Amino acid sequence: MNGAQRSIYENVLLYLESNTANFDYIASESLEKLNTVAESPTPYKGNLMQDAKAALEIMHKETAAQQKLERESASETILQNIIKLKSFADFEKLDSNQQHEIIAPFEQVIKEIEIERYIGNIRTKLYNATTDLYQKQLESMMRWANPPKVIEPGDTEPEKTKIVFVRKDNVKINFPKPSLETKQDVEDYLAALKEQYLRIIDENKRISL
Repeated sequence: MNGAQRSIYENVLLYLESNTANFDYIASESLEKLNTVAESPTPYKGNLMQDAKAALEIMHKETAAQQKLERESASETILQNIIKLKSFADFEKLDSNQQHEIIAPFEQVIKEIEIERYIGNIRTKLYNATTDLYQKQLESMMRWANPPKVIEPGDTEPEKTKIVFVRKDNVKINFPKPSLETKQDVEDYLAALKEQYLRIIDENKRISL
């Protein structure tokens, strides 16, 4: 092959090699056509190269569209977590520098997502931001907003209890069924959920939603 055919063939191979990580998130007939060309011992025969050129253009568009969708969805979710943190009364107790330190890591993740090529990485960054990072920043906010009381000689006021949060996703529900099938199932599940939530509150912990 030479000329235009060779250029198309090389572009197909380069695209397949550099975008493999995204293909699990994109269902497209065009991908099958590109793989057919790449695996063919005689890709220059018939209309394979013409089909490959058209399929490559479609895949570029579909990949870009899915990347855009994933970035926008992830960024919006992280922004909602920022809003959630700012809605705590304790956030208002922080000075401007502390508030910035709480929010800045989320803004950094959003910037990283905006230039991330791989959809799997976007989802991983989103998961980490809304679980581990959110919990870490929430605990930092509570610690800064509620510093330990300085004990003075003769002080009889009890020491402040450290505020501990439990993520709602980490609350284990004692429920025997794997699914909710009846109204009674819903009532029983809610009763089990309430029991666990109240137990956590009784332990002087809080539940992050």
